[in-house]
Amino acid sequence: MRQFLDIGAGIPTSPNVHEVAQRLVPGARVAYVDNDPVVLTHSRALRASPGVIALKGDLRDPEALLADERLTGHLDFSQPVGLMLVAVLHFVRADQDPDGIVRRLLAPLAEGSHLVVSSASSAGHTPEEVARFEAAYRQASSPLVLHSPERIGGWFAGLDLLEPGVVPVFHWRAEEEIPGLSLLGGVGRLASGGGGAGRGPEA
Repeated sequence: MRQFLDIGAGIPTSPNVHEVAQRLVPGARVAYVDNDPVVLTHSRALRASPGVIALKGDLRDPEALLADERLTGHLDFSQPVGLMLVAVLHFVRADQDPDGIVRRLLAPLAEGSHLVVSSASSAGHTPEEVARFEAAYRQASSPLVLHSPERIGGWFAGLDLLEPGVVPVFHWRAEEEIPGLSLLGGVGRLASGGGGAGRGPEA
């Protein structure tokens, strides 16, 4: 994998996606996308590196994001792309169609592309706990939505789901589990058949 699209990139941490990618594959290209101007300011300052761009874009408007000439000029969508939706889809409400958003983002991707997702989940929580978590975020600029494991798993429909599947993110080489919210994650590969169109989850 030589190019990555990180949507909802957030405030830079270390190591960043491009630092890991370029350490393994010199020349790897990374596009960071976020809709928060503060995040973008930090991203452009701290992620300044050859092969890296930071763009303003909104996950909830995938068509506009994918049509951005700065993005299409930076990443070659005829070649595999690592699409990263890490800790961002739990800010998308059910009425904003998270399933359709994932499907539309996958549509232009070439065979061999990968989808990486992590999301807060209702797994392991009682309905009362889910209601309490969501109520705590209701007045925030980005309300928290605890998606069901079935919904999160559905985002990988039509992809080859890599081991260990859709599991708590702490199963992915983490040393310890952080108590609190259930966070599920998974990685899927777009198999032969090409182009994500029609291969995403059902709405």
